[in-house]
Amino acid sequence: MKNIKINYIAGFVLIVYPLIICFLGFLYWNKFGISTFEIICIIASFYTFCISVGVGIHRLWAHGSYKTNKFIEFVLAVVSAGTLQGPVLAWVSDHDKHHSYTDVLGKDPHTPLKYCLLEENKNEYSTKGKLKGFFWSHIGWMLDGGAPRKQIERSALKRLGKNKIIMWQFKNYWSIAIIVNTLVPFCIGYAIGGSLQYSLAGFIFIGIGRAIQQQATFCINSVVHFFGSKEYINSTAGDIPSLFFVFLGENWHNFHHAFPRDYRNGHKWYQLDVHKWIIALMEKLGLANDVVRTPRERIKAKVELTKQQFSINIKKQLNDIDTMLIKLIETLTKEMDKHLSQVSTNVSNKLIKFKQKALFLEKRMEYLINNSNSIKQEEIEKILIKLKRLELDSSKYIATHCEFRFKI
Repeated sequence: MKNIKINYIAGFVLIVYPLIICFLGFLYWNKFGISTFEIICIIASFYTFCISVGVGIHRLWAHGSYKTNKFIEFVLAVVSAGTLQGPVLAWVSDHDKHHSYTDVLGKDPHTPLKYCLLEENKNEYSTKGKLKGFFWSHIGWMLDGGAPRKQIERSALKRLGKNKIIMWQFKNYWSIAIIVNTLVPFCIGYAIGGSLQYSLAGFIFIGIGRAIQQQATFCINSVVHFFGSKEYINSTAGDIPSLFFVFLGENWHNFHHAFPRDYRNGHKWYQLDVHKWIIALMEKLGLANDVVRTPRERIKAKVELTKQQFSINIKKQLNDIDTMLIKLIETLTKEMDKHLSQVSTNVSNKLIKFKQKALFLEKRMEYLINNSNSIKQEEIEKILIKLKRLELDSSKYIATHCEFRFKI
């Protein structure tokens, strides 16, 4: 813990300032109460900032899913600065690394697998560090002051370095961000209510909506990389339909990782994706062009390939676990035969129970191997946890009661 270095600027922007805004909201509620205006401020600001990130930073600049005119770019650049997620150029740079090296330790800036490496130099992961990995992918990677100084990726500079609006936002980011988070909300509140109370309400509750949206964006890196279906690509990114109302379409994240340039994250007509609808409407109105659509044939081919890769990966994991299990049973049998006459009945019964548990797991493994095409990754993780726990418990017990070291 003493070696941890904190990025205090990020800590203030991401944690302290939102807490201050929420505390001011509590004081306001205690004095004036909450009306429809304050609730609308929260909801409107949440979705406005959400759209500026999804339609602007993410699909327009990070992936080039479409092109638009300079006026819309300017509006998106100004509003997205208010999300306090960093300049567009820096955001896109980090996102380029995330997509180029998804879940590669040391290269993906916010992989949830950071603390889940099972064996060094092997692409094998355990569930032991999942909670730490969740925190890291959500906000920890931005709070880490010990990481090397961030540099803008060449790919981001190549695409956006000549964009005058993006470079203007990059150079004046903090000024824009402060104005969008202070002066603009005050003016909106006063314009609607015509009083200082409404101005204060605008500042506080638009700020609360922005703070909530900030956490929603971070949940794409954490929640959506921990849960969800994986039909299009075998990675931590998942599709979670039920989170549409929070992410407005960014919840179709597995498809997005398979086809990052597609303007749609929910590519099927019935998949709810506000950001794709906005871009499609802009195209109809002549405000968007060069809209990227992935051909259906390519999507179908990718789905079939992912199924094959997933099946191969599942079978490999099952065979590896089965090998570990057989080794455990052989070791237990050998040590029981060797020490059974030297220990008490209670100890011998405990050893027999360990072996029975191992044999039960072996039967479960036989079933999983025979039905590998229909099982889920979660089932493999559960049986791996049980095996590791059995290994640990049996080794500790034997080392304590049989006076020898037990190694798997």
